[in-house]
Amino acid sequence: MLRVPLTLLSAVSFVLCAAAAVLWPATHTVGVTLARFSTSDAEYRLISGHGNAQFAKVPFVRPTASPQSWEETTRVGCTLSQWIIDGQHGWAASVPHLLLIGVFAIPPTLGLSSWLRRKRRQRYAPALCRHCGYDLRASHDRCPECGTKIVPMRIPTASGASQRPL
Repeated sequence: MLRVPLTLLSAVSFVLCAAAAVLWPATHTVGVTLARFSTSDAEYRLISGHGNAQFAKVPFVRPTASPQSWEETTRVGCTLSQWIIDGQHGWAASVPHLLLIGVFAIPPTLGLSSWLRRKRRQRYAPALCRHCGYDLRASHDRCPECGTKIVPMRIPTASGASQRPL
């Protein structure tokens, strides 16, 4: 069943969406390094600042080295920078916080709409009033609770035949 993995995806996505929404104004004018870890040849950084989130691989080189090549590509506000310094490759990917918020908001929104659709189906079961949810099994013409006219519905049975209208 897909409901549990999709619910977990929605929960993680909601947390990431909230984190991006909090970091956006908090780091709008200043850059903050959120995470940093190193390997034998480079350091990886997660940085938030100036309206963007950035993930970068920075190679270990001498401080006075200058890049031999530099390439930058921008699409939909996202920037990918690549460079070579002293023969070592480095890169940085930058994404606007607003784009992250929009992307991370999609799974929770779909999950919420699915949950609301499921609840609506339960509420509008064939024997319930479509307006107020009142039990109509003993009523024939109008809902005794809200006065809405009852729309006759045929309920399919397991054999495929229909029962009398409600």
